[in-house]
Amino acid sequence: MTGWELGDLSKLLESARDGDKEQVEKLVTNNSFAKTNKDFTKLLVMRKFHAKQSSYMPDPIISIEPPTDEHFQWGISIITTPDDGEVDFPIYIPNKYTYTGIEFTNDEITILSKEMTKKTNIRELHKKLRKFCPMFKQSELEIAFDSLNNEIYKPKKVPKPVKTEKVIENSFLGTLTYNETYNWYDNNGTSKYFPFELNINYEAPHKFPELLRHVETKMKENFYEQHLLEMEPEMIALKNDSWLEENEERITPEKFRKLVYINSIVFYDDKSCTIYCNDGDLFGEHTIDISIGKNGKYKGVSLAG
Repeated sequence: MTGWELGDLSKLLESARDGDKEQVEKLVTNNSFAKTNKDFTKLLVMRKFHAKQSSYMPDPIISIEPPTDEHFQWGISIITTPDDGEVDFPIYIPNKYTYTGIEFTNDEITILSKEMTKKTNIRELHKKLRKFCPMFKQSELEIAFDSLNNEIYKPKKVPKPVKTEKVIENSFLGTLTYNETYNWYDNNGTSKYFPFELNINYEAPHKFPELLRHVETKMKENFYEQHLLEMEPEMIALKNDSWLEENEERITPEKFRKLVYINSIVFYDDKSCTIYCNDGDLFGEHTIDISIGKNGKYKGVSLAG
């Protein structure tokens, strides 16, 4: 049993916490590739993912589906509770090893293969390997995988922000209202210069005035237009290779641009940001997430939701 037979593993884990443990126990019993913790708040399933190789793309596109032919990518599905943030996300691991199983004890993960044994933990996997999606070079994944050493990341102590203003009026960005739930300022779509929502992180109050100036400058430059173009080839290839319905025509750049649009942009205290786009129902109503580094450069794109 690989786990693909069971559908939504997050619901499976939720059912186990509610007392219905039959399916989870069936998955992990005598299965060296699936492990859960005692309170059923985390489930790890090592398995093969679908990999689509195109003649015009240097690297295969990996999707969260079972393989349908000889092409595949090894990975670990990490299923957690909503309290942990993300509920279900994959971490890909190199294909060059002959994997024999996985162990999971007290948040320590041991990846087993005939060639090596690698100890790590969920947070380290997220920090070092999460960026490899949905297209990447195996050589770069191998280097990052080799760096795993079960490094422990202590949560950052974030001082409670001193809220100087509940509402900030900005002539370009709109009315920025402090949101206590997310510890950021929302403009709630109030700008007359752009139609989508803008959120500005308030984790570092002493940096906020500078961050606010930076955001205003970037938004006046329409910085996001370039990044929409940068993500376009990858997402069009993903659609045409893996997401076309039966008899559906291949998507063109012109049609893609008409369907996909920005829902919101979130700026973080280090000046990096994420651009969240509506997928125009091209990918089953997923969100297209574009990651921009603190240096303002495009980092990559992924599907979420």
